[in-house]
Amino acid sequence: AEAPIAMPTEALPDDAPADARPLELVNYGFGVGELGAGWGLVARNPNTDYAVADSRYTLTVFDTAGNAIHSEEGSLMVLLPGQTTGAAGALLVGDEEAIAAIEVVLQTGRFVAASAGPDITAQNVMFMESTFVDGVGGMLVNPYKVDWAGLRVWAVAFDEAGNVIGGGTTILDLLPSMGSAVVAVPVEVSAKPARVELFAGPEELPE
Repeated sequence: AEAPIAMPTEALPDDAPADARPLELVNYGFGVGELGAGWGLVARNPNTDYAVADSRYTLTVFDTAGNAIHSEEGSLMVLLPGQTTGAAGALLVGDEEAIAAIEVVLQTGRFVAASAGPDITAQNVMFMESTFVDGVGGMLVNPYKVDWAGLRVWAVAFDEAGNVIGGGTTILDLLPSMGSAVVAVPVEVSAKPARVELFAGPEELPE
């Protein structure tokens, strides 16, 4: 399903540096599958000199009459300068067929002076169709000398036009220091995606 045209973002925190810019909400959307509904967003840090930590999103679900039928909040990973991330999950509403639209609002967190650094990257990302629960699989590569335990991983699915058509999330038990790990994320999508992406990262800045 297509996202609404408006992509609102809240004002910067009061203590933000004068040259800081809010996070950009690049894309978001949802999809209703056979077993439920999934959603996803893509956000970017446009700053060149600041990482952004403690950012949050608010997700609101609307029915065909424009009534809000569900809302939730969540956290984004730390975004280094110029970095893009995603967030995704299941839409836990009583009747998925009643979902007509969603709206996402970003709350930009605190700014930390930083330079661009390496990201946790995903390789060999693929959509895995199943008769039960579809998934997105891939291998995460850790460029840091830190073991990441309980790492949140998000999968976002897109159609040919680049619209978000679903997503999902899971927790990876361990991504070892300077190593890699295979991950599979259950997703709900409205159709077979043309493209899928995996996003993962810590909620605190790496040392």
